Amino acid sequence: MQPSAPAPGSIRDIAVLCAGAIATGATALLPLSSAIPIALGALTVGYTALALRSSGKRPVTDSTSGSRNPAALMTARSIPTAEQPTGLHHAANASDDLLLVFSAHGPVSSANAAASDFFGAGGIGVVGRAIEDLLPQAEIHDLYESARAGQRRECEVAITGRDARRIFRAIGSPLPADAEGQSPPVVLLLRDVTAYQSALRLGGEFVASVSHELRTPLASIKAALETLEHAVHDDPQMTHKLLRMIDTNVDRLEALTADVLRLSQLESSGQAPDLTELEVRPAFDSIDVLLDPLFSERKLHLEIEIAPGLETIRTDPRLFELVFKNLIENAGKFAFENTSIRVAAQPGDTPDSSRWRVIDRGVGIPIHHQPRIFDRFYQVDTARTGTSKRRGTGLGLAIVQNAVRALGGNIRVESVWQQGTTMIVDLPNSRTVSSPSHPNLPEAASS
Repeated sequence: MQPSAPAPGSIRDIAVLCAGAIATGATALLPLSSAIPIALGALTVGYTALALRSSGKRPVTDSTSGSRNPAALMTARSIPTAEQPTGLHHAANASDDLLLVFSAHGPVSSANAAASDFFGAGGIGVVGRAIEDLLPQAEIHDLYESARAGQRRECEVAITGRDARRIFRAIGSPLPADAEGQSPPVVLLLRDVTAYQSALRLGGEFVASVSHELRTPLASIKAALETLEHAVHDDPQMTHKLLRMIDTNVDRLEALTADVLRLSQLESSGQAPDLTELEVRPAFDSIDVLLDPLFSERKLHLEIEIAPGLETIRTDPRLFELVFKNLIENAGKFAFENTSIRVAAQPGDTPDSSRWRVIDRGVGIPIHHQPRIFDRFYQVDTARTGTSKRRGTGLGLAIVQNAVRALGGNIRVESVWQQGTTMIVDLPNSRTVSSPSHPNLPEAASS
């Protein structure tokens, strides 16, 4: 008794699911360039086999000799068992890649769950829609036409889905035609490479920014040395001024180099934080000593307010001190003279979290600049940064954000121009003893 064929309309669905499963397994072990041909080849074999099975046809024989076609024999042997399609179905739908199969007549004949979710806006299904309806990009149409002509091609294209604009690596490949002389069905695989492209772009921007930041102090040092060499042998006052200029710019280069290395380590280490119990007040006492020259010059003082139960917390001491040293130093640069920098610690919104605020009364940050203050090398403006003496490397808050993320927390800013700034750090899993979960948190110093 012959096994019953799949229900009409399910052939290509199963074929796509075969490819999705094999693509998922292959890409876990192989580079993209190797895994994609394997997945597409598997899809071709699976599609042909299942098409033969559903139509009830026997393997193709050579019309001249009567012997079985070797490719057809391979296809026949690759037909999955009755138990396999269910597992393959789940595997394909678990894949993040978008898989579409276009019939020989043009419309989509099947799609995996990721493609249906990405393209199925407003409850409109994907199956039955034309490629022009789903993908208006000229690059995709060229790729699609090449596949219909029997050529495998790939390209990179920007596609706007229901939620955002994404960058995809698109691969189009023909499938075996149902009849001689007929255009072949086409499989289209779309792999999201947005994060990869974003990383490349950010890496290029970072290198360009570092080069720019290095060029300025180096140019100043070079100019000062040339002047010392050729023009001011008999002018002690000018010589002293130029030597101070060199010293200032060397300090800036040293600070920039240290910050770049620190940021690089935070972004690339991938190591879990070394969590241990930390006594908070001695940590802030050490920070106060380090920042004493800045605080003495600007007549500032540090106030620490620790809620009961937070005198000792569970954290990585190195990252904790890095975060608050940078935040307090930043507050000290832009607070009004003869004011206080306050650090207030309270329990967070969850039973094991803590919330830390670094509050200054100073020039503040204009609201349109606030979304970008954690960007690398972003500095608000000369009106805020003031003299070069107060100008940082532009990496301090980027370092802070990465350190807070390494601790599993988050950071945000509240600021009013010419009134003050509050930096708020939430640290999960940091409380070592129970204390009230919803205290009255101190408000930002905006008056």
